[in-house]
Amino acid sequence: MGLTSNRKRSRANPVEWVDKQIARGKTIFIVTASLWFVKLVFGNVNTLVIAAEVVRLMGLGCLVHKIAKEESCAGLSLKSQMITAMYLFVRLYCSSVMQQNVHVFPDFFALVVTLWVLCKSHFKLRSTYSKDLDHFPLTYLLPPCALLSVILHPRTAYPIIHRMLWAFSVYLETVQVLPQLNLMQAIRVIEPQTAHYVFALGLSRFLNCIHYVIRMVEGNKSMLKILGPGVWAGVTLASQMISIFMLGDFTFYYLKSLMNGQRLVRLPV
Repeated sequence: MGLTSNRKRSRANPVEWVDKQIARGKTIFIVTASLWFVKLVFGNVNTLVIAAEVVRLMGLGCLVHKIAKEESCAGLSLKSQMITAMYLFVRLYCSSVMQQNVHVFPDFFALVVTLWVLCKSHFKLRSTYSKDLDHFPLTYLLPPCALLSVILHPRTAYPIIHRMLWAFSVYLETVQVLPQLNLMQAIRVIEPQTAHYVFALGLSRFLNCIHYVIRMVEGNKSMLKILGPGVWAGVTLASQMISIFMLGDFTFYYLKSLMNGQRLVRLPV
């Protein structure tokens, strides 16, 4: 009934329909132009991956500063850190038995930092941990990711267990930020180092996503070989875009606070 009424409205108002198509065309043009502009600026698109890793390491530096210098894990979701450690460990294992890539050394460093953060927070800084606010259920994340990795995984020549583990790491990375966002939404006011860390996480994923899209548009043979046939290429892209979308709201308020000269990021009620 609703679909029929929508069609009738579209036919009854052709000007509105044309305006919508023009808007969609503009969006596609802007996205395409932006991708080629990024490629023109960076030259070699692999530079995007390096830039993404540099941004991620800078974010980890903010995390280390918060724990080591400020001696506080307030505003930091340890559940997010646990998921981070899980996906990094799984991805490092898969990289060692499947194919080495540029992420190996940054991933290893990130895993060491994440485990250090977890140890410090659980033992020395436990009194500063907002445990009552870090209440996002991991049962909403881990079992669905595990089930999805069994159903949707790369169709390559590697053993199926390795392919499922790789998919599991991709899905975990996608949802890793949810407990952190839930905690920040509860406390409303985010202190600088945590805000810098989360923003760096989002920016890093955005750069990686652009690199991925440009490679796919160009039909890069080495990437297509890694991804294999089937829907996995689309699943990987969707996972990256979902992760970026989830961080979009925080990024807006982070940039707004930065432009207003405010050190603290305030989220709306």
